[in-house]
Amino acid sequence: MERLVSETERGILEKKEVVMERLEKEDRRHDKQAQKARTALQPTEALKVFFDRIPLFSVPGIDNAGVVEVTANDTIGDALKLLYKQRVLGAPVRDPHRLDSAPWTDRYVGLIDFASMVLWALEEFEDAEERAKVSGMILSPTDAPENATASLGKMMMAEQVIGGTQSTSSPADDDLEDGFFGLLNKLDSVKSTNVGALSRSFRWGPFLPVRPDDSLLHVLLLLSKHHLQAVPVVAAESEDATVKGFITQDAAVQLLLQCDGLTWFDLIAEKPLSDLGFELEHNSGTLVGVNGDDTLITAFRAMWKHRVSAMPVTDTASKHIIGTLRNTDLLILLDQPHLFNKRREILLKDFIQVETADEKSQIITQGSIEEDLGAVISTTALTLGSVSRPKMTQPVVSVPSDSLKTTMEKLVQSHSNRSFIVDDKGRLTGVITLRDIIMQFAPPLAQAPNQWGGFFESALQQTSSVL
Repeated sequence: MERLVSETERGILEKKEVVMERLEKEDRRHDKQAQKARTALQPTEALKVFFDRIPLFSVPGIDNAGVVEVTANDTIGDALKLLYKQRVLGAPVRDPHRLDSAPWTDRYVGLIDFASMVLWALEEFEDAEERAKVSGMILSPTDAPENATASLGKMMMAEQVIGGTQSTSSPADDDLEDGFFGLLNKLDSVKSTNVGALSRSFRWGPFLPVRPDDSLLHVLLLLSKHHLQAVPVVAAESEDATVKGFITQDAAVQLLLQCDGLTWFDLIAEKPLSDLGFELEHNSGTLVGVNGDDTLITAFRAMWKHRVSAMPVTDTASKHIIGTLRNTDLLILLDQPHLFNKRREILLKDFIQVETADEKSQIITQGSIEEDLGAVISTTALTLGSVSRPKMTQPVVSVPSDSLKTTMEKLVQSHSNRSFIVDDKGRLTGVITLRDIIMQFAPPLAQAPNQWGGFFESALQQTSSVL
């Protein structure tokens, strides 16, 4: 395998063509010994060698610019408003106490997730209301005619009926005075908390960067070993040490799909889900879900409690899946203050029907994955930008007989991060995430290869872990 892939450092498609051409030549020569050795080689081990010869600078869009950053000294209020106005879903956190002369691996202290910060703030809002009720500062509905949602002292605007369309334009400062941001502005203990003080509260992702001359295998191993949504790409050591972009789980799966046709990829990708243990009866796991009759705030609090980014919504009576609630759907509440103000009253079965302006998702069809990959990574994945997603009433579902490749294509086409597995009666039996898929092709190594040198090991030391 080393001989087949070691001569060039090309992109995936070029490398795949070279390898397949060489394999065909061996087959034509009837080299039985080579064929036997190739068959005996484990697919994941062969793919690791293959991926380790794909440099990141060959990935389309890797030089994309425009990453939004925050510092550990920024307040939660300022950070939330910045990310919301820029319409990005995450950002690296720079350590303001580190001089520019410090090693570039030390200039950042983590990655923050916009949705996690919003969920944390929501939890703080609800806790503040409960404490206020206990102290008698707020009247309950039975003590006064005021509705309980008027708690925290006239912080919410007049309630409206559910409906409307989500705005995708960047809001001005004057537009951030109602709903979520209006409440945020009223609660100084939440608004003024420093980003750095919450590094453990909403589970920052560790800052484990890669450079353009690192390989795709570096990224796949980091995504499979750690619960990272994205791996930051930093400029080469000789350049300005800044984050120039990200490779997300979604982008990684798109890159994996470019290996379609390669023997070792197909051996894994063509397996049915029933053989891979993603159904609950096989992995003894639990699936966090919510019912359509649950309130919106109940669902989002469950999302925060269980640290999940999406949950299936099921019909209370039939138990069939009727939709999915994603942490990115929090943007609807921020865009439409009247929905945020009714978060304790709106039922999920009604909320998932809300239409948004970006429902015409930028679907990548199977035939255009290769052509569109560069544009997708350049415009969305590397900047963690908000991408169009399917309606909440259209969750990605799979059946046990679906192949892993079929599920990968479904997730890529919908820009979703998980597919819910259902039985022949439409009932939930399991779930498969993008990280689960990546682990099938690049499970963690016992130790890093020697040729990777000190950089990769020093990055892992930030979390006191090894591959």
